[in-house]
Amino acid sequence: MPSTGLEHYGRLERVLKGIALRLKLLIALEHLLRLASVFFIFILGSLFFRVAGEVFAYLPFIYYMLALSSLGMILLLAVWRMASRLSVQHVARELEHKLPWLKDDVTNSLFLFNLIDNPARADPTSAVLATCTRRRMRFQKSIPNRW
Repeated sequence: MPSTGLEHYGRLERVLKGIALRLKLLIALEHLLRLASVFFIFILGSLFFRVAGEVFAYLPFIYYMLALSSLGMILLLAVWRMASRLSVQHVARELEHKLPWLKDDVTNSLFLFNLIDNPARADPTSAVLATCTRRRMRFQKSIPNRW
């Protein structure tokens, strides 16, 4: 039984969504470590500014306000980065950039699947042409380049 294009699109979309989830986890870890390191730097700096308060009375207050605002900005940046969605097309472009031997096959496959799934569009591209192009790309990737 020949496989349909929707099955291949589903597999491609699942792989790209898995990569997007991994990227989100890495972003969360990055921001958690950044927040912890800045917090510890401010805690260590507070020891100095307690003593420096004898020279200028408002210096510890200014330092603590600066520390709280910096921690708040870092926390807001982390929440903003975690709340933003990574589109499948963006993940595909980043994957092609990271792995140059993919060239533009992933984004082309996504585009061809969208052409096949949406028959009522302005440009009447043939679904057969899109399917043949997808098969050709898959066949070219299955043959290893040994030269």
